[in-house]
Amino acid sequence: MASSRALAVVGFVTFLTAAHGASPSPTSEPPPPTPLVRMGGGMKPTGVCRLAFAPDGKTVAWAGSGAASLYDPAAGKLRRRLKTDAGDAKCLAFSPDGKTIAVGEGASVALFNANNDGKSVKWKAHAGDVWAVAFSPDGQTLATAGDDDHLGLWDAATGKERGRLDLHEKGASVLAFSADGKHLSAGGEAGELTVWRMSDEDERRRLVGRDGRVGFIAFAPDGNSFLWTQGKTIRISEMETWVELARFDGRDMDAVCFALSPDGKTLATGGDKTIHLWDLKTGAHLLQFRDEKSNTAAILFAPDGKTLASAAPDGAISIWDLKDLSRGRLEWLWRELSGNDAADAIHAVRAMKSTPAESVAFLRERLRPAPPREPDVTRLVADLDNDDFMEREKATTELAKRGRLVEAELRQAYEKQPSPEARYRLKDLLAKLKDAPNEETARSRAVQVLETIGAGEARAFLETLAKGPPDSRVTKEAKASLQRLNALP
Repeated sequence: MASSRALAVVGFVTFLTAAHGASPSPTSEPPPPTPLVRMGGGMKPTGVCRLAFAPDGKTVAWAGSGAASLYDPAAGKLRRRLKTDAGDAKCLAFSPDGKTIAVGEGASVALFNANNDGKSVKWKAHAGDVWAVAFSPDGQTLATAGDDDHLGLWDAATGKERGRLDLHEKGASVLAFSADGKHLSAGGEAGELTVWRMSDEDERRRLVGRDGRVGFIAFAPDGNSFLWTQGKTIRISEMETWVELARFDGRDMDAVCFALSPDGKTLATGGDKTIHLWDLKTGAHLLQFRDEKSNTAAILFAPDGKTLASAAPDGAISIWDLKDLSRGRLEWLWRELSGNDAADAIHAVRAMKSTPAESVAFLRERLRPAPPREPDVTRLVADLDNDDFMEREKATTELAKRGRLVEAELRQAYEKQPSPEARYRLKDLLAKLKDAPNEETARSRAVQVLETIGAGEARAFLETLAKGPPDSRVTKEAKASLQRLNALP
């Protein structure tokens, strides 16, 4: 049996393999969402900007262009600008209790009261600019990185130095604590990533690459692995053995910023004016946002994972709604299942598998046990030439509702040289079918989705479908799926 540690990282590995090209990607996308709100902007564009959410998600903070601002993400309004000295803010972070904001001001760090903008303490932390600040999960320690040869460890209440962690190369610009606070990782322009054990401040391992600066670090929620980026290369490393589990060239995504969802299941990548969401378990491409108004320089999930913030170099922030996208995404995936492109269909199956509960509920609505072939189709086709105009209209409407399920009958009637009136109506019905979803194909592929999920509500629904009419394609395929599932060890 695979170790729990291996199971913890399999999602990351699957994602990287799929994104690298081993699995198909969709050739079309669902309708892009629009931001819930937009706020900020108008600042002098900066090459580096940072976002931070308060733990309760009710405030989002931005640092860049020498300024630090707090916004209400629900209302899209500026709460206030922090009174930083000389307009020199480059990074910021909220404490775990949300009461304190640490801001890098030039070579110093200042602690602000999150509620009233009062500055409680400020101290010089590094020889050059402070590029990253991070609170430990227990809120007791603040780690800082700047333009010198070490990281600073400080008492998060008083600013008193607790220790230093030496760097092999000067300068670090990203920091991350593991969720349990046992490890701290740092990286920067030199392309090195270093991880320390916080119990004794011992350097556990240093990973060196040649693909550019380390721009992002995120520990898996269970702490057994971590994701980090070097240039546009995404890497996954295992914590205990330090083996590199996977590597992915992200240049095709044009990714310059990254974010991991709070539950560790979704990776967001941003670049140019586009944000992509990827499922880490299956590698499925979930969604794409395109913001025509501004480039994407920073992205961050809200603490509850229901929204995503993106920031532009000029301080413009957009808040994207993730919680209500499921239905529209599933409707789009259903169309992918019904299409003629096999790659899109495979992508749809994998994407539905990544959200099993939502997908099964959706499929229960769309995939009821197949009814027997309706006996009135022949009568409806005949009524297309009925002497009564209203009967002709009624027949046309009823046949249009049945869509591709009656395509064979429509074509057969058209080829029999009907009257001009019937021919006109048949031609129109067949023309509309060109863009109509192939419900029969979609239903068949939906059974594949249920088999791929394979357990719980998906299996129960397969059992329901298997009780449909014996001659139905869906009934037969549901029975075959159950046989395959029952044969699994």
